[in-house]
Amino acid sequence: MKENNNVDVVLIVGSGEDFKLEKVKDAVSQAQLIIAGDGGANILSKIGISPDILIGDMDSISSDILGKISDGCEIFKYPQEKDYSDSELCIKKALEYHPRKIILVAVTGTYIDHTFTNLINLLTIKNDDVKIEIVTSNSSIFSITPDKPAKMCGMKGRRFSFFPFEPISGLVMSGFYYKFSGNKLNQWQYSLSNVINEDNALLGFESGRGIGILFDENYS
Repeated sequence: MKENNNVDVVLIVGSGEDFKLEKVKDAVSQAQLIIAGDGGANILSKIGISPDILIGDMDSISSDILGKISDGCEIFKYPQEKDYSDSELCIKKALEYHPRKIILVAVTGTYIDHTFTNLINLLTIKNDDVKIEIVTSNSSIFSITPDKPAKMCGMKGRRFSFFPFEPISGLVMSGFYYKFSGNKLNQWQYSLSNVINEDNALLGFESGRGIGILFDENYS
């Protein structure tokens, strides 16, 4: 098991359907610690990877794959009736390693309630020193807060959407095709399918919280 002070990037793999294996492989190459949320181990097995940590109630992982989990894997089994989702338990465990970044893959899909919960987790599980990013089959999703503005360089032409989760004040927005008329937003205003039209784009604000969705290159 990795030492808590030797982990820069933690990868969390869920059991959602919205993922691409090549993106999972890329995330694996970046991570020093891999955590599977229950059925996430099924996805990792497709690329020949056994997680370092397995967390969940074990209702989604196949019995065959569970039997092949590496002896070095630490397993945390929880009852089906619990206060936290598997993804939230995985994030809490990841934070114990004080990483710079946490990447989540396969945590979105047809269970819209689980997808929405994982979006909320980006904003409610707070750690000022850690960047948490959800990687989907066609985008990356991340929180935007006063201390963590969205700075995007070299992404001209990419599609971008922004959704406030609470009132925004002191909005600064540059490098986008569409802009808001003022510097204050309520939680029902959003920027949907905007386009980055400059080499350097910025979306930040003085108070509030929101979610940014940056779509992959050539995805429209």
